[in-house]
Amino acid sequence: MKSDMIVSWPKNNDYPLWREMIRANRHRFGRIFIVFTETNDGVDFSEFVKEAMKHEGCDFIQQPVVRDRDWRDVAVNEALVHSHAEWVLFTEQDFFIRDGFWDEVDQFLGKVDVIAAYQEDRMHPCCMFMSRDALNRTCKNFGVVPGVSDHFSRIQKDIEEMSMKVVKIKPMLYHHMNGLSHNFNLLRQGQQPNYEPELFKLYLSRCLQVAVPLDPEWKRLAETYV
Repeated sequence: MKSDMIVSWPKNNDYPLWREMIRANRHRFGRIFIVFTETNDGVDFSEFVKEAMKHEGCDFIQQPVVRDRDWRDVAVNEALVHSHAEWVLFTEQDFFIRDGFWDEVDQFLGKVDVIAAYQEDRMHPCCMFMSRDALNRTCKNFGVVPGVSDHFSRIQKDIEEMSMKVVKIKPMLYHHMNGLSHNFNLLRQGQQPNYEPELFKLYLSRCLQVAVPLDPEWKRLAETYV
């Protein structure tokens, strides 16, 4: 059973290590929807990403104009218009799998409602598999609750209130790297990355060794910090 994948992608960033992981695991997914989100800072890697991932057969979508709704809610719902698989994986580019991850997922896919990574009590959208039936029973509002809770919190509330069957992915089977996009944006702006900088430096070093294409400007920025 293959899940469709949905990921929001800020236009002002690239994620080479994640792209390499997708290339290695492309056979595990149905359609992959990458929704480019507007960052309004004049930096745009989206055309490079499209070319670099052309062999992965992804569906690239431009996020509709955001007015009175949360940007991620708009992006995810736009992708869901085109996704019809029995399962959907919501994920982020700072989520990296380890050995045993797919054995864990395959054990429960099709047998429960949700398979998710957790950050303390939060069901985290860095990795959340949902059955279509479970998804359709939620509000499908993926935005924040201003001043209260983060993205996908309304979805988690629905899941818990309806007592859906949920499997928590063992933390040893993945690594979720917080602060990745923020650190790169600081680097691009000539500032110092400030969230676990040594880990970020290691991440960039690994990115510079990937077999997938690298954008020259992205590579230059990474090399200045490594």
